[in-house]
Amino acid sequence: MGLMIGKHILKMSDRQVVGHFHENPYFQYFCGMDSFMSGVKVQVIHPSLLSKRRLRLGKAYFEHFETEVLSVLVKSGLVDGKTVMADATVVPSSIEYPNDVKLMNMARSWLCKESRVHNDAQKQEAAILKTESDATV
Repeated sequence: MGLMIGKHILKMSDRQVVGHFHENPYFQYFCGMDSFMSGVKVQVIHPSLLSKRRLRLGKAYFEHFETEVLSVLVKSGLVDGKTVMADATVVPSSIEYPNDVKLMNMARSWLCKESRVHNDAQKQEAAILKTESDATV
């Protein structure tokens, strides 16, 4: 069972988790071994063991196992069973991350707007000066 749990927690294939088992004494202990088997020429566990166990135990066994684990977690207070926490990296957001082209376009738009404002101010100032000069002549 420890190999199957480790496979899902570590997100490994059957072969990878068996290789990890043979290399790591902590993982061997997690899987129920009493001592570290280092340098053994013959593999203690073959990757096909996991698929054979899954077939033998069946889907109903794993559903029951998940239910039991959840009930133990709820009873111990580690999970309240009411709150669902979601990873925010999965949730789509409307935040736009600027790239070089967007930044350049934003700068161009701002510059055009400011130049229009500046040109309008200059035109108004020129018109005022012209009306003042016409009035003095």
